[in-house]
Amino acid sequence: MKFEQRSFSANIFRPRPEVREESADQLLLIATPWGPREPATLALDTMADYLLAAGRDPDATTPFPHIEGLSENANNLRIAVLLAHDSLLNKTNKEELLCGVEVFAAIATET
Repeated sequence: MKFEQRSFSANIFRPRPEVREESADQLLLIATPWGPREPATLALDTMADYLLAAGRDPDATTPFPHIEGLSENANNLRIAVLLAHDSLLNKTNKEELLCGVEVFAAIATET
């Protein structure tokens, strides 16, 4: 998977996104921080750790249930986002809302 990152200037402030690409696992994660940059990195780390572990061990247990109508990859992406949310809530936003993070996550599959 080839990915090129560009930022464009505009009249409105837009934070630079953090990008994580795992080519061997066909995984692309992008997090845009609204506040400090560290929470975006934390979200990407949490998501990548879970997705890479789930890809290697499909029987891994999770703190969140699988949704029956979703594919295995869709369930893994959903759980990774929920884990990142919990991590940000507990480590950054527990006492006061200090940041927000927008996330884009994709896993390429062959059809």
